[in-house]
Amino acid sequence: MGFFASTTAAAGALALAVATTADAMAARGPSLAASPFQSTAALRGLLQDSDFAINLPAIDGISSDAGTIRPAFVGAFPALGLPDVQMSVAAVQLAAGAFNQPHVHPRGTELLVLIKGTLEVFFIEDGGAPPRVVTNTLPAGAATVFGIGLVHGERCVSDTPCEFMAVFNNPDAGSASAVPAVCGLPGAVPAVALGVSRRVADQVCAGAPGLPAFARGRRA
Repeated sequence: MGFFASTTAAAGALALAVATTADAMAARGPSLAASPFQSTAALRGLLQDSDFAINLPAIDGISSDAGTIRPAFVGAFPALGLPDVQMSVAAVQLAAGAFNQPHVHPRGTELLVLIKGTLEVFFIEDGGAPPRVVTNTLPAGAATVFGIGLVHGERCVSDTPCEFMAVFNNPDAGSASAVPAVCGLPGAVPAVALGVSRRVADQVCAGAPGLPAFARGRRA
């Protein structure tokens, strides 16, 4: 009896504590009383109808003479972070002959759907000596996938610009360009990683692009 009595008393005390905490949170304002324990439907109810529409062409993109990227991530579009959505998207344009240089998305798998042009794509398999490089050439209307965290890139090999949509299974997939990431390592590590002298590594790193890592190149 002592065990069950003490257990019942403890359960009652816990219930009282939970109720008291909930009341205190409610008294401090709806934002504390609400999230993060609301249902998905309740969370959707906090958003306006317009929050569920993303006008990609209207997004202020990041541009160079080689291309433009217009990303839609959860920071600007909260509907993408809903528990039953968890996605993000980017609209990318590449000039004819331009590269989207090697990069990774550390938190997201990418589905790339080519809308216009002809696009050469690749990703580098993890492991192996040397690692496998998977390459494909996509016509308009085709698609490909890049696994989470794999180094990958694209090149527009048509005589006209390429346009594609990149859809991710994470509302904040992240992006890191491979060469700047290596060049940011300390001391002689970039030279060792690139397999060149430190002088050559310094020259390479001096011209390393940021994001978006677009560059001009010759068409195939």
